[in-house]
Amino acid sequence: MALTGVSGAAPGPTPATMRGVHGRAGELVAEASFGVVVSHDGGCSARWICPAALGDLDDVAPAVRRGRDGALLVTTTRGLRVSHDGGCSFATADGTDDTWIAAIDVATTGEVWLATADGRKANDVLRSTDGGATFAPAGLRSATIWWRGVTVAPGRAARVYASGYEVAGAAPRAHVAISDDGGAHWAESALAGVAVAATPLVIVKAVDPGNADRVFASSLGAAPDGDRLYRSLDGGATWRDVGVTGAITDVSIAGDTVI
Repeated sequence: MALTGVSGAAPGPTPATMRGVHGRAGELVAEASFGVVVSHDGGCSARWICPAALGDLDDVAPAVRRGRDGALLVTTTRGLRVSHDGGCSFATADGTDDTWIAAIDVATTGEVWLATADGRKANDVLRSTDGGATFAPAGLRSATIWWRGVTVAPGRAARVYASGYEVAGAAPRAHVAISDDGGAHWAESALAGVAVAATPLVIVKAVDPGNADRVFASSLGAAPDGDRLYRSLDGGATWRDVGVTGAITDVSIAGDTVI
């Protein structure tokens, strides 16, 4: 997307840190460490939402999603910022104040899921059933795990994958926790045979919309040239290295096609 409609120079890191585009019909939303860029006309023009308007990003690129009611949901290191007027004003969602929100996903049924990775407090996965107005813990609170990813199966809203890691103690460890009942109970994947880096982080990147058991995860830094991609066909019970390595920013599934 050429940001020809955005005037002025953005402070902070280079725009090359832009990492993804999400949106609804006619809309493009780009995430970057210099803020959020929104286009409502398919990219013909765009509006920049600066870090100050979001409550500062601390040079961390936000993740952006749309709530079921159309709210703009933006993760920051100080909480989830919510806008109901297209990004003109933002408020921090209750239950997320002064917390690094590392990941977000929205279920097709409207529940909003967050993962926290804050070094100043215990971390957890949070769930909202009111479109992101308020959040409650989902049962993964830990003083040693940093939760860095949360992914809801598009075709089964009760299936949730949470990704995290811990480096405390003698044995750093990656975690992928799986719930089949909307966070009431969790089971951990053994991650047998999954290679990890010194900082062991395996993040679920995509779930097949037609098959909640077909999952792709990236092990960050596990390959000489960057990340390593794994596939599970049994909901995370077992994993297979599919031979894809490099800087794996995102994964998308469209039928039999994986991008």
